[in-house]
Amino acid sequence: MELTDAQLHFLLSDRFEAVHAAYGQFHEKYRDSLRIQTHLRAAFPDLPPALFAAAAEQWELRRRAAGKTALGPRALYTRTGAEQASSASAASFHASLFAGREVVREWCAGVGSDTHAFAQVCGAVHAVEADTVTAALLEHNMHALGCTHVSVIKARAEDDAATRPFAPHEALFADPSRRSDGTRLIDPERMSPPLSFCRAAATKITAVVKIAPAADIRDTFWKKCFLAVGDECKEQLLLRGFDVPDVSAADAVTGERWSPSHEAASVPGPTRPKYLIEPHAAVIRTGAVAEYFREHKSVPVDPRIAYGISATLPRASRWHTAFEVLEVVPYQRRRVQDAIDAHDFGPHTEIKKRSFRLLPEQIRASFRFRGHSAGVLICTRIGDTHVVYLCSRVDGSGSTSK
Repeated sequence: MELTDAQLHFLLSDRFEAVHAAYGQFHEKYRDSLRIQTHLRAAFPDLPPALFAAAAEQWELRRRAAGKTALGPRALYTRTGAEQASSASAASFHASLFAGREVVREWCAGVGSDTHAFAQVCGAVHAVEADTVTAALLEHNMHALGCTHVSVIKARAEDDAATRPFAPHEALFADPSRRSDGTRLIDPERMSPPLSFCRAAATKITAVVKIAPAADIRDTFWKKCFLAVGDECKEQLLLRGFDVPDVSAADAVTGERWSPSHEAASVPGPTRPKYLIEPHAAVIRTGAVAEYFREHKSVPVDPRIAYGISATLPRASRWHTAFEVLEVVPYQRRRVQDAIDAHDFGPHTEIKKRSFRLLPEQIRASFRFRGHSAGVLICTRIGDTHVVYLCSRVDGSGSTSK
């Protein structure tokens, strides 16, 4: 919901924290929002119902954000702000790029996940946020965290740039809005501010722009880093003024990076594939999957598909998952079912797919898994032929799990 002025004033008051504490006590007992609000109205009879609705939503947003951001238990959120806030690990990675900087200017600061991280490593942070409500919550969050060297500027990035020219000692982090009418935007020129505006600023200073990982940026002005959080590629960072490879993947937690080497020699395709590797989504986003396969002495199952096969076990890496290939069969129901039975695959078998006509749940529904092994079905194509690789996972030590 959009906060009214009265609701915003309430959330920023000490009275809200008293209501929030009572909400927590009633939540432990009743677990039902409407029933909880009934008890809150009895406990705080002078407050209008609309304020309890704001308290209920804030309770839910804080609960969701607790496992995502590092803003602490007193942080306040809008629904959009909670959804778009950088995770604690991503914010920490962003901050590592600016460690030791005198001043970082942050466009589209939101509720402050990145702002807080920058404040830990930089001399000063100028956090620019156009939305009035979000800016008020940002100020509250920074005050609650004791970030005294953060200044909040309520302005659009375009107006901020026009009224406050960049100084040589400043650096820029921009997280343009990538949503419109509830839909996610991929086109960087439809973001707010658009990428071209950020590019103009980055001609003068060191800059990082956070955009969607699926956006296809071919402008060599930028260096690109695809950020991995767990098994997902969460974002694409466009960098200017950094001594980093032109394109790379990076782990948000460890900082480990991969960038393509163009020196690895090609290897012949195996006569019988013994191992299959699945590159991380961040590696795939770099567009350098062929280089990755060559580095790991593998070849693609098909030039259009990001699975690699090899005759020898590839070395362990954070950037791929390895499988031992037990059998490869064409996608014919009887052939696949016979192979599933022969390898004793049971109900916990994983199903993966790329460039395959059926969804994993449709594939699972087509077969019976009556065995005891937790195998892996990897469904893909070789040319125009749909095939299934029956596999077992390989752990970091090179052992297989069945």
